[in-house]
Amino acid sequence: MACLLLAWTNGGFILASGNAGSGNAAAPANRLPACPVSFLMDAVADARGNVWVAAEAGGVWKLEAGTWRAMHREPGFPPTMNCYAIAEDLQGRIWVGTDNQGVAVWNGETWKTYDQLSGLLGERVFAIRISPVTGLVALATSGGLSLYDPAGKTWRGITRAEGLLEDQIEALAFTPGEDLHVAYQCGGVSSASRRDGYGKWRHSQARWYWDRGQRMRQPAERCGTFLPSNLCNAIAVQEERVVWIGTNAGLVRGINGKYLFTRGRDFQEKNKGLFGGMPKDYRPVESMVIDPVPDLLPEDYVTALFPTPDGIWVGFRQQGAALVDARTMKMKKRALHTHSNVRARWVRAFVALPGGRLCAATNGGGLLPVGESGEKRHAGKAVATMAKEHPVPMPYADGEECRRLEQLFRQPDSSAPAPVTYFHEDWSTQGDWCERYGINYAMLCAMNAPINNVTYNFSWGFKFSVGGWMGPHRKKNDDLRHWVHWVNKPDNRNVLFCPTSGMRTEAEWDDHGEVYSYSFDGPDVWALVRVPEGRHLVSLYFYNPNGREKLNGHRDFVVEARKILRSSVPPKILTRDIPIRELKLPPDCMIEELERQLASPVLARCRVKDFSGSGVYKTFLMNGGGCYGFRVVRNNSMNTILNGVFLTGLASSARKNRLMRAAYGPVRPQPPSVAHLPLKDIPREALSLWSACQSWDQGGNRWIYQWKRCAFRAYTALLRYPDRLDDLMSAWRWQLGYWTPQDRVHSAKMLEDTWASNQEDFVPYRSRNWTPYSPNVVSFTVEECGNMLYTGLDWKEFRNMEPDHPKVLEAKKVIREYIRNKEKQKK
Repeated sequence: MACLLLAWTNGGFILASGNAGSGNAAAPANRLPACPVSFLMDAVADARGNVWVAAEAGGVWKLEAGTWRAMHREPGFPPTMNCYAIAEDLQGRIWVGTDNQGVAVWNGETWKTYDQLSGLLGERVFAIRISPVTGLVALATSGGLSLYDPAGKTWRGITRAEGLLEDQIEALAFTPGEDLHVAYQCGGVSSASRRDGYGKWRHSQARWYWDRGQRMRQPAERCGTFLPSNLCNAIAVQEERVVWIGTNAGLVRGINGKYLFTRGRDFQEKNKGLFGGMPKDYRPVESMVIDPVPDLLPEDYVTALFPTPDGIWVGFRQQGAALVDARTMKMKKRALHTHSNVRARWVRAFVALPGGRLCAATNGGGLLPVGESGEKRHAGKAVATMAKEHPVPMPYADGEECRRLEQLFRQPDSSAPAPVTYFHEDWSTQGDWCERYGINYAMLCAMNAPINNVTYNFSWGFKFSVGGWMGPHRKKNDDLRHWVHWVNKPDNRNVLFCPTSGMRTEAEWDDHGEVYSYSFDGPDVWALVRVPEGRHLVSLYFYNPNGREKLNGHRDFVVEARKILRSSVPPKILTRDIPIRELKLPPDCMIEELERQLASPVLARCRVKDFSGSGVYKTFLMNGGGCYGFRVVRNNSMNTILNGVFLTGLASSARKNRLMRAAYGPVRPQPPSVAHLPLKDIPREALSLWSACQSWDQGGNRWIYQWKRCAFRAYTALLRYPDRLDDLMSAWRWQLGYWTPQDRVHSAKMLEDTWASNQEDFVPYRSRNWTPYSPNVVSFTVEECGNMLYTGLDWKEFRNMEPDHPKVLEAKKVIREYIRNKEKQKK
């Protein structure tokens, strides 16, 4: 029987042919050693024939001479185990993108980390690609596109300000001629040419909705000659002219800007699962004649692409991989779709081994073979010399750069500010929101379940409020769930901290989506917010606590922002300030209202995916008072969850006279004071640029795209004076959401002190009867705690003691005797 044999040289893999049992093999048969980590996100084979994998919750591993080596244990690797992208540059260095630590680069001896201070635009890195011609390194980050030129040793950033449709890019691809193609998470695709210095971007977008009522986010057709979706997951180039795009609505082939797509076999079920069924006003989209008609894919959700001489390998979320003919788009082969481990059917990337074998990096099954790559690059050939020099970091900003950026930032913009704009995202702050988000109002969703949420209204006389609802497309009698996943997870910083319990309780609003099929469009979670006049930030926090269990990692949401206009329901009902029954309204009035709002204009969008390693704040800027609706669309995935909603007014009046006792005792988290710093000690240009970035009353929208980059450059100017501006740098980091290891330690101590302060300020917080899972509580009733002081007992001496501890039992006798005597005196 003919077979493929995998042999090892001292440099890596060699693939040989032979007959099983015949003894004619070109080399000994060796199976691919089992990958030590399961939840892979990306993989690459380096020029020496070694295989590298990047994993969520698993770090970085290298397969060398038949042995896996944990590379994240080598010197200099950042403090994270969540890695999402990996590539080798032309100098032989390995680049690894992380969840919130930027990019780490291995030069053969040590790692070095690069973040917003040294060249990157964002802390999260989604994808890395290397130009095959110049070696230009392109990095898709949470703040935009970053480019590193190894020849000039320079960094460059490209954002919406330079022509991108959005800052969050999911995938990248270079053509042999060095055109750069980008696929957005939530915005279609764009491309630019090296000839234009990547300064002129050409865009392609699908319709956001395919019907007037805004029920259809994907076309009804099985194939067509247009882009079917703006939700992109992968992009690849075949030769110079052919671009392949993997979307949530199938596979797209683009040739010179002309598209042909084919859907998955589940597309008809998605049409049936639309709210209200297929819209009566839907008209099929006209396409050119398609001959031959492409095959239907195993599923709609395309995750990974790898061109070969035999066709294009396509990865899926639930259906493994398939080889598709590049000309006819007919399926030729299948792989992994019958694997016993359903998570092994989720392909995140492909990697070509040196001998020609093609493997899939799967999210739950490790590294698994799928077929042939057509590349016969044996170990020992085309091996780059391992560089000993790390990439050069971007220099800190000087006075001249600060002046130039301030001038750019303050340029007049006569355009009208958008009612809602997607502002930025933060993967670094995680659950430590206190006094960083929600300056005016904080909603910790379901944290007081099953009774309610935990809310903090810090404003006096301002109308801030938030209400959560399940979307209108649901089963009868189903409603928004208040779900607690972990009562207290103190060692997981991704879980939101509750200052009035001292705990990290993983809780969420949940649309019960797991009882609905993936093809069912809904139910969704709606967060309705009410704000006074002025400019405000709303930040939605998402964390997927069980993303590596079963199919929970499939969670992939779209957030749609709307202004609620002409509501038939009073604002206080929208935000649940009063119950529906109090105004004697029909019980289903909110279902009907949300159904009406579906047809209202969507003003801004973002996407939420791959948030198991780190939680993320998605922040929108709202212009003007009133009610806004943020629909978290389930998007044909697992159940929709939302952990927190935080409102911050940007006007100075909104920040005055705050009611700090809503959440804090005498002590609260806060950045260090800088009032003691003489102005003469602060670099004038840096301070001026920073001050410009804190001016929230500018017109137009252009400043929004520049804000974070300019603020970070102002901060780097302070780094030229490391010995005298520590407090100022700490305060600016607080504003930027940038964290050092020391900041993490200090934050933990501040939150601990905040809870201790609340216990001192409010006696019930000391009692285990009142809050049984909180830290540092005592085994006394609230009444006993309240009388301790009068008996000469210090409650702190009994913290964390069990109820049957001798000291506790003796103290209880003393307290009860005091209470009896007090009652006798009253009589």
